[in-house]
Amino acid sequence: MHYTKYKKISGGKSVKIDLEIIDGKIVKFILSGDFFAFPNEKLEEMEKKIIGKSIDEAEKIINKYKYKINLIGISFNDILSLLNEIPIS
Repeated sequence: MHYTKYKKISGGKSVKIDLEIIDGKIVKFILSGDFFAFPNEKLEEMEKKIIGKSIDEAEKIINKYKYKINLIGISFNDILSLLNEIPIS
């Protein structure tokens, strides 16, 4: 099942996640929007680590990266709130 979740952040920024879930596992995860992430390589690394994981496991991975990535324009809580909108079946 494919999901796209979007959130407009106060201050004019935005964040969007596109993901696909098959048999309870994330097979595609793309984080995008009007924000900056430093270092960008760590954001890409986080996206790759989420592949093959459940929503719960993805949340844990995202929380681990809170201390490895500096986000400007959005917060990790914004990402997690979008992920929590995905129905778990």
